[in-house]
Amino acid sequence: MTFSKVLIANRGEIARRIMRSCHGLGYGTVAVYSDADRGAPFVRDADEALWIGSAASADSYLRSDRLLEAALRSGAGAIHPGYGFLAESADFAAAVEVAGLIFIGPTPDAIRIMGSKIASKQLMVRHEVPVIPGGKVGEQGDAALLEEAKAVGFPILLKASAGGGGKGMRIVEGVEGFQSALEAGRREAMAAFGDGAMLVEKYLRTPRHIEFQIVGDGQGNVRHVLERECTIQRRHQKLIEETPSTLLEAYPELRAAMAKAAVRAGEAVGYRSVGTVEFVVDARHNFYFLEMNTRLQVEHPITEEITGLDLVELQLRIAAGEPLTLRQEDVKANGHAIECRIYAEDPENDFLPCTGELVRWQTPDDPHLRVETGVESGSDVSMHYDPMLAKLITWGPRRRDSSRRMVRALANTVIAGPKTNRRFLLEVLQSPEWDLGAVDTELVGRMLAGERVALQLETLRAQAATAASLVEALQVDAARAILPSLPMSWRNSRWRPNVAEWTCEGERLQISFTAQGAARFDVVVGDDAALQRRFRAWLAQRYATTEALREAWAAKKGLRADETLESAELLTLPLLVAEGYSKSRRHDSEAFRASERQVVRVVERWEGGLRLELAGHIRRFSVERKGERCWVQCGGEQFVFDAVPRFPEAQARVAEGSCRAPMPGKVIQLLVAAGDPVVRGQTLLTLEAMKMESAVCADQDGVVEEILVTVGELVDADAVLVRLAKAEKSVEP
Repeated sequence: MTFSKVLIANRGEIARRIMRSCHGLGYGTVAVYSDADRGAPFVRDADEALWIGSAASADSYLRSDRLLEAALRSGAGAIHPGYGFLAESADFAAAVEVAGLIFIGPTPDAIRIMGSKIASKQLMVRHEVPVIPGGKVGEQGDAALLEEAKAVGFPILLKASAGGGGKGMRIVEGVEGFQSALEAGRREAMAAFGDGAMLVEKYLRTPRHIEFQIVGDGQGNVRHVLERECTIQRRHQKLIEETPSTLLEAYPELRAAMAKAAVRAGEAVGYRSVGTVEFVVDARHNFYFLEMNTRLQVEHPITEEITGLDLVELQLRIAAGEPLTLRQEDVKANGHAIECRIYAEDPENDFLPCTGELVRWQTPDDPHLRVETGVESGSDVSMHYDPMLAKLITWGPRRRDSSRRMVRALANTVIAGPKTNRRFLLEVLQSPEWDLGAVDTELVGRMLAGERVALQLETLRAQAATAASLVEALQVDAARAILPSLPMSWRNSRWRPNVAEWTCEGERLQISFTAQGAARFDVVVGDDAALQRRFRAWLAQRYATTEALREAWAAKKGLRADETLESAELLTLPLLVAEGYSKSRRHDSEAFRASERQVVRVVERWEGGLRLELAGHIRRFSVERKGERCWVQCGGEQFVFDAVPRFPEAQARVAEGSCRAPMPGKVIQLLVAAGDPVVRGQTLLTLEAMKMESAVCADQDGVVEEILVTVGELVDADAVLVRLAKAEKSVEP
């Protein structure tokens, strides 16, 4: 069982992570890449790389024949599957061994048994590991599964028997939603794992999700390497993981019982390599086996941070035939570690995956921060693969230390490009629930449903717009070879300010600025809507009643209090009554803008950002611009501005009733035909992107006028898919 070169049958950050350990042990590495990944960082990190197909994973990373051909062609003696793709395919593991190569992972039999949620639950019952009610072996017919759901009792969880990661998983509250959920789950499971078998389990509403890392050598030795808490999730996929678990720190006897159960699970299949036994824990601290992942986990770095072990190195040594020398008593936790997964997704839109160019990617240089990523500035976030951009890992002697370091790391990670969940991760880490360790799997849903911290903070947004405007102006100024004392825009009167106009989240901002020296600017922020809101708030504080306002106005006009005000005058009353405001201004906030004037000093400037002093407060702004879009980040907040052109061209209006693609994807299901009546919210078709399904729904009652796509067609984001004609009256679906 010897090898000197390892082919990594994966991509992105996990391929880079595996390569580090391989190189550390002296193994050569071979990467495989698709058309989409030709210039990716993981390809450059490898000693050599081979092309295996087009961007679609079904034509590249899921092609076992091409992976084996690449291994044999390169002379690799072993294959590491990473996670996802074929990592939990028993057939692939068997094919690797048949080809005379070493599979760095469990045996095909172990993968097959533990990869079936039905078979694995049966095995766990025989080895006295607690399991969730349901999941019995039975027919896969719709009627049989529905009867099983009724027997278990709603709400239930429909799960793909093969694989994990939330793919093929659906919560069903009652009989009426069962059929559509079953069909969607089967499709998603088939697309992700090539197996549409489903099982039914009782759904636990607010459990905690705690897993145990195990390692076995296939020679009878199995150890656990402590737990990881993975309770913070969305769409049944993990967002934040930590170790140790706050619950198990408080209840060490529960930790001991779960650890023993995890080891029994590994022993039941004679486990070889590293793996993870996942449990859910209910409010009464009962724990139940969920599944076993027969691979390296995404969140493995936090275990490495508190134990000092290199889990990939352990995999390599075990694959080479070395016995496990790790003793259970030697496994001890040192400190606390947290992992946050940064995804290209929109938390405001049900965490819908986002695609596009990653214009800028920069993580802070911090000795307490570990970054696992497969992207860099200029990378393309493709619809073909998982939208995870990176994992940030922090360690601290105590939980509060690692949490504080993670907040700082997230706040100072600069991302310009597709929307991400970075800001949402900060919200979770700054929530009272996280601070107390009182979390459950429904926390993310509650945060989205409740009142959240406003993302677009008004004052900071205005400052960010100022930073965007000044960066552009300073760049233009630096590029000029002559007359450097002139203003920076096409206006050349010192007394007429330069003007930059932006839109942000649907609101328009105007920044007027005049140079007062090399690094000083007189700046006026002219956001009409925001200024009027602030003025009304000031007015309400100063004049408690309408009558008080009338009296103030009468005093200014020299009128008696009982004289009638003209309606036109009443409209201008709120602005004109304020002390210090011009008597001749119209109600257009111009007077109030005068109070927003301030001197801004550029303290420091560099490529990609600057420091500004505003009202005695120095802030650092990261600024990235591409085309008409500008990303500005300050601390934990990010603002995306679109420049308003000086001479805008007329734009065509979007036709009412046009249903558009929320993201790039493939049409996998059409649920209506031309002429069908539909109601607002009814699903018209289903898109698949990044291994997840997304429903496209009608935005109004009406009739399907035209369907512009076919099943199997690839569509771009914002493409018109279906056109609806308005109905004369409400219709039933």
